[in-house]
Amino acid sequence: MQTKFNSIRRATRRNGQFLFVYGTLMRGQRLHGHLKSQGNVEYVGPGRIRAELYRPHGRRYPGAVKTRADRYVHGELYKLRAPSQTLKTIDKLEGLEDGLFVREIVDVWQGSQKISAWTYLYNRPLANAEHISSGDFLRRSIPTTS
Repeated sequence: MQTKFNSIRRATRRNGQFLFVYGTLMRGQRLHGHLKSQGNVEYVGPGRIRAELYRPHGRRYPGAVKTRADRYVHGELYKLRAPSQTLKTIDKLEGLEDGLFVREIVDVWQGSQKISAWTYLYNRPLANAEHISSGDFLRRSIPTTS
């Protein structure tokens, strides 16, 4: 049965009005102010994506890499009220022009619910990167080198 809520939800998914963050853009992290300052971003809650999490050698930020394995990266889901404006700002911050990250639509799980959202995936070689096996940048376990 299709309800008004379900049709709105499907339209929202297609329009890319959600953003999943998993590192320095999360609440309490050093770059969260850039996301918060947009004024058109609403925290939805915790989420996870199917990916592996790494910290590039010598860097203070993580990078997620998609995987088919049953591994997850934990982060936060946000609703974007002005997606094009917000994403343009975050694109610059994430180094899209330099190829550091790529922005893609991914499936985000909140419990058993799946929502499509934009996220930034790491786009450089992983040589000497630290693997964050917990998938949680805030609760890093002892890293292993890839």
